[in-house]
Amino acid sequence: MKSVRLLSLFVVSLLIVNCSDVDADYFNGEIRFFNDRGVAVQHLESHSVDQDSAPMGIVSAYDSLILCWTPQLPDFFYNIYHADTGRKLGSFVRKGRGPREAVSLNCAYQLVRRGDDLTTWLYAPNEERLFQWNISRSLREGTTVYDTIMPYKIDRIGFLYQLAQDTLLVSRLSSGWPGEASAPYYEKRILSTNEPVCEYRPYRVAVDSDLAFYTWDAIKPDGSRVVQAMRFLPQINVLDLRTGNLFGSRLKGAPGFSLMQDVERLTETVYYTGVCADDRYIYAVFREGGDSTEFGRLHDHIIHIFDWEGRLCARIETDRPYERCWLDPVRNRLYAMDMATNKIYYLELSQLRLC
Repeated sequence: MKSVRLLSLFVVSLLIVNCSDVDADYFNGEIRFFNDRGVAVQHLESHSVDQDSAPMGIVSAYDSLILCWTPQLPDFFYNIYHADTGRKLGSFVRKGRGPREAVSLNCAYQLVRRGDDLTTWLYAPNEERLFQWNISRSLREGTTVYDTIMPYKIDRIGFLYQLAQDTLLVSRLSSGWPGEASAPYYEKRILSTNEPVCEYRPYRVAVDSDLAFYTWDAIKPDGSRVVQAMRFLPQINVLDLRTGNLFGSRLKGAPGFSLMQDVERLTETVYYTGVCADDRYIYAVFREGGDSTEFGRLHDHIIHIFDWEGRLCARIETDRPYERCWLDPVRNRLYAMDMATNKIYYLELSQLRLC
């Protein structure tokens, strides 16, 4: 019996070492673990915003303003609504091929205050232009106002954040083409010259799939860190932009980067579908055991709240699914669009008990 126990311990130790070795083959940081059953479940009830028209798309919000981005609108990329009345305040960022238009561009990844005005950066890859959209002036003047339009060519750009007046952080997307595969990474760039300053590479190797390293990302408002919520692994990654230090926080007992060795199996299960953050916490939407085609079921109603050291502070269970989420720092609300009904819902985060 003793020899059986020793053999079992030996096998388990081998599995742990092998798992660690595989993680180290793919990931450039330390792996930490959390247990989401080790915290008390908190329940939050959703509140709806009664819009006067169907908004559609991905939501961002700041105080009384709700921005809805969608490529489905015929003439514009954005509708803006009042958070209290639901009244549509206008449509902005015109589609087209003119000097102040774009064929495609991103949803808002970051809203920045410049004096009294709310702004965001938008990148148009077809036109190779960068737009600094002044949201506040656009609302005052009833037409789209850009503070800056500048030529800007950069391939495979994903998320885009302003760190300082003349510094951007951009994510460079992966390429899964056989023989040309590349892993996603971040670049810090000088805005005025479009020159790279430094790189941050979370992953060591590439995988022959564009989806393998798919994440939804968020910047810490003070610009010091960025978080990635991994879609196909139950893990968030936190990168310190000052030191370059990186770590992953993974659900205890869950599979790790060994799944990258079987891409078809990897994409069968979805874990994190959205993330947002403030200076204290990370809010990551978790699909518990969710099949990749099953949005909107009970297991979409979980939100993991971490501190910036990757410690799980709360497990939230909601009455509705929250996928692409946005944190309004003024009203302390978590917003999301219900893609099935085109309705906007929010959670009052002030009701939570957090460490």
